[in-house]
Amino acid sequence: MRRSWGRRLSVAALSAGIAGVWFAGYSILNGRTAVARMQEAPAATASATREATPSATPERTSEPFPEFTQNERGESCFALDKLNPHVPDLEWCVSSFFGQPNLRETMINRIVPSRAFHAGGVHVDSSQETERIYVVDSGNNRILGFLGTEMSADRPADIVIGQPSLWDSGTCNGNNTVYAQPTAETLCFLPFPYVQSTLESARSSQLATDREGNLYVADLNNNRVLMYLDPFRTDSDADAVWGQPDFTSRACNRDWNAPDADSLCLEWPSPFSSSPTNVFAAGVALDGEGNLWVADSGNHRLLRFPRGSSVADIVLGQQDFSSSESNCAVPESGKPSLESLCKPVALAVHPSGELYVVDGELPGRARVLVYAPPFASGMPAERQLGLAERRSGEIASRIPHMPPEDVALAGAGPLLPATGLQYPRGIAIDPAGRVWVADVHNSRVVLLDDMGNIVQALGQPDEETVGCLGRAPFPVPGGDLQNLCFPNGEISFDRAGALYVSDNSQASMVVRFPAESLLNEPWSDGVLLYRGWNQVSALTLHNTHGFSVAGEQLIVSDAHRLLVWDDYLSLPAGAPATRVLGQDDFESNAQQDGQGFPGLSSQWVDADDRLWVTGPHDIYVFQTPLAGSDRNQPEPLAVLRSEDITWKDTGKPVVFETMGITYDSANDALWLVDWPRNRVLRVRGALGDDPLVDLILGQPDRANRDARSDRTSCNAGEGYENPQPYGLCSPRFVTLDGDGNLYVIDGSFELNGNRRVLEWDAETIASAEGMFPLLPADRVFAKPDFWTRECEDGQPCNPTGITFDQQGRMVMTVDGYGNHQYQRVFVYLHPLESQQPDYVFPFAFGQAAAAQFDQHGNLLLQDHTWNRLLLIRQPGWPE
Repeated sequence: MRRSWGRRLSVAALSAGIAGVWFAGYSILNGRTAVARMQEAPAATASATREATPSATPERTSEPFPEFTQNERGESCFALDKLNPHVPDLEWCVSSFFGQPNLRETMINRIVPSRAFHAGGVHVDSSQETERIYVVDSGNNRILGFLGTEMSADRPADIVIGQPSLWDSGTCNGNNTVYAQPTAETLCFLPFPYVQSTLESARSSQLATDREGNLYVADLNNNRVLMYLDPFRTDSDADAVWGQPDFTSRACNRDWNAPDADSLCLEWPSPFSSSPTNVFAAGVALDGEGNLWVADSGNHRLLRFPRGSSVADIVLGQQDFSSSESNCAVPESGKPSLESLCKPVALAVHPSGELYVVDGELPGRARVLVYAPPFASGMPAERQLGLAERRSGEIASRIPHMPPEDVALAGAGPLLPATGLQYPRGIAIDPAGRVWVADVHNSRVVLLDDMGNIVQALGQPDEETVGCLGRAPFPVPGGDLQNLCFPNGEISFDRAGALYVSDNSQASMVVRFPAESLLNEPWSDGVLLYRGWNQVSALTLHNTHGFSVAGEQLIVSDAHRLLVWDDYLSLPAGAPATRVLGQDDFESNAQQDGQGFPGLSSQWVDADDRLWVTGPHDIYVFQTPLAGSDRNQPEPLAVLRSEDITWKDTGKPVVFETMGITYDSANDALWLVDWPRNRVLRVRGALGDDPLVDLILGQPDRANRDARSDRTSCNAGEGYENPQPYGLCSPRFVTLDGDGNLYVIDGSFELNGNRRVLEWDAETIASAEGMFPLLPADRVFAKPDFWTRECEDGQPCNPTGITFDQQGRMVMTVDGYGNHQYQRVFVYLHPLESQQPDYVFPFAFGQAAAAQFDQHGNLLLQDHTWNRLLLIRQPGWPE
């Protein structure tokens, strides 16, 4: 996407060009040639060419990427890592996939030009006659550009930066599944491949533009700042870089060294740890002399780069360029120092020449620091604004997203969160010189006076109210009401004084407040981007959890809908679903318009080809094969609710919430995992007139002890930290092997619960006496014994799915937390004989979830947070 002159310029050369002496043979008015502007959607069909390769080479990664080969069918084949030295070598090949256009993407829903995922700031460039709007679409690792300030929810972006297309492309550096190096064409806002949950990984970046319309971007997880020569008139490739020696390097402080005057550490996605350090934002600003200021968040400092230089001449927050100490620990006085910083994330230059800096995160630490010129390295801030007050003798307020024990810091007195900032992420100066701050976790945008008092709070009914509660909705065009929930990242003013705010809640849109509404009753005259995270489609998934194979149909639980692929083995990779249940059409937003099922998860297909699907409080039963779609959908054979199932001995309804289900056709036994109450229920006669619970595993009685409020309910009353052979803690899944033995995944995502699998022999279950036998399990997997909760390196930690083939071999998937990147799928050749895994399949997952062998012996693996299913045709086994 480069022009024919194709030459990358130094910062000094660019400075000369920006000053007006443009390089020979090129005029900035020549127009744009190679920007991704495609506005029509590509056809919702898969490519005829099966693309089942990760498209990565080991030498491009800092973490060793497992080597693979391609066979004659184009499949990517991996040698399994042996955990048992006595087993032979095996090779498994990824044959196809569903839910993504290729194996480099991990998008949630479909990436389109008129939607975003984790909107992380909005910047208005008023330097040109026609203003431009830039939106940081952090979840899709891109910036959307809009020419002009026309606001419409269905307006597509005019340009995209960081991706080759406005459609179906949202990777970090071209591949989310490996630690890929950047180029001048890429961006990386999310720290892939170390992102276990894309939903929980919002990032933001404060942008800047100069008087020539050139764009400056803090590229977080590439630890660099990029400059693009007027992207609306040239191309979408970066033309200058700060913080790295070239466009193909990304390490914090240039290969993990101590900081210096030309290095940056905006975030720390280390290839040597399982997750990055929690730095979520960074920002840039330009002063009146053209100096570039950078909030170097990971180094807890501010840097000033003189115009035309890639070496900083001033550092604030540190005493020298080689230091990176933080002041994140608040002293007992409750007053953080004016000389040091804690994760500065945004900054703005006031017309007075003062530098305003958003610093700190938690209330009591979060603030705006004001530095007054003349600037000198190591100088303290002149004052701080927005620090939440602490008042001795008063009861501390409960702060959303914050543990109670952190509310009042040692010796500082209780905290009043509404009096200050909580996780602020953006700052802007309006045309009148007033200071506005995006106060993210207080769900508002605040106006601060010169003393730091909050005098206006957009998104809340008053200055004393915080939280995403919808208590202060404002009208938007069309008469709907909207409120701010997560106003993340940069806020910006246009030349008319209107304020633009991006909301990274499920709305994920940009809202504009006219100047005349800001100091009165707020109202909006326009929104940009549709509500929702990307576009629901037939091609993509939304944190999918649970699937099954019924005959030749692949059926997937996708949030509030069921997606069905007919004749799935004959489809090309990335093919769209054939049918949808729970929506009027494939692109209806089932989360926003009230359509669909209530949160579907686990599935089971019984011996009579009936499909059982769980919602939180409902169990749906369908006859397969599923027919119909959209508005013509099959009716379920049955819908079981809590009030329909009663205790065998009392006849009273059983309260339950389930995410795990299996049906034992031979014994007419429906097994339900009631996860909040740490128990598994056996239901007899589930499809009859009087379904009864006649056996409980994990609890000594029927008491309704909900673990969300009573953690002592874990492990039959022994507590959260004390696993027992008969106890359960946060169980989520249940299944049967071919011999009728029962397996329960005793734990849930993100290392919750007992982090193990328990197995009860069929004979043990059959011999149980009474409804509450406190029946001890016969075997435990993923732990050395029944009483251990901690994980062991190199062994499976916190299982999330298990499945068995017709020969009784078991495949276990595990959590993204507590396991190495390429150790998420474990293989057991003889699980009843040995509870130690024999192999691990070295393929990258976000959060591996359900797994299933189909009737042909093919293995399907679900990636819950990377939104895809992998197909391994006829996996190899020892002879």
